[in-house]
Amino acid sequence: MASTILGETHIGGKRVSWGTFDCLSTTDEITTGLSVINNISVIVYSATAVVADEPVIYETFPKASDGITVNATTTSTGYWMAFGY
Repeated sequence: MASTILGETHIGGKRVSWGTFDCLSTTDEITTGLSVINNISVIVYSATAVVADEPVIYETFPKASDGITVNATTTSTGYWMAFGY
């Protein structure tokens, strides 16, 4: 997966980072630049299949390390936004 951090800011005492991803295989990782991730939102804007096949995140939050594992059944591209520290 290609994951790119496009920006970072602080909101309400938390760090927020956002970027883009390209999911090219069934299991890939989004790198957020955060030490602790409280949650992440993923928005797909291009996929090779129906919406039901968009990427799924199987993580327990808060996650005390960077890197969010993403599972997908098809190629997809989109945006992500993560909140944490």
